[in-house]
Amino acid sequence: MAVAAPKVDFDREIRPIFSDKCFACHGPDEKQRQAGLRFDTKDGGYRVITPGDSGKSRLFQRVSATNKANRMPPPVSGLSLTDGQVDLIRRWIDQGAAWETHSSYVPPKRPELPGVKHKGWTRNPIDSFILAKLES
Repeated sequence: MAVAAPKVDFDREIRPIFSDKCFACHGPDEKQRQAGLRFDTKDGGYRVITPGDSGKSRLFQRVSATNKANRMPPPVSGLSLTDGQVDLIRRWIDQGAAWETHSSYVPPKRPELPGVKHKGWTRNPIDSFILAKLES
């Protein structure tokens, strides 16, 4: 029985790779950007990503290239990806390449108030959380 690989989390696993290894040449700085390609935006990244098929994805082809002249990041940059990072990118693409908005741009949402037995005890929303813990 095969066990499915865990879902790759873009914000925690892929975005840091892009930030550390790719943004120097493919990031927000227009003056440093090369090939008109950027990985700090979804639209920019999806130009070279084929969600669901790493084999057709130019991004994966370049980060996994055996020929050093074709590999990204290029050796002259002094940056490189580990085999684990390349595999993580492959799995992320094969899982659909879900691109999440950075958490700092997502407005916070109030959590649902927990159900409590003694509703008369609460005077404000925080009391509901405290009472739920006490009742448990």
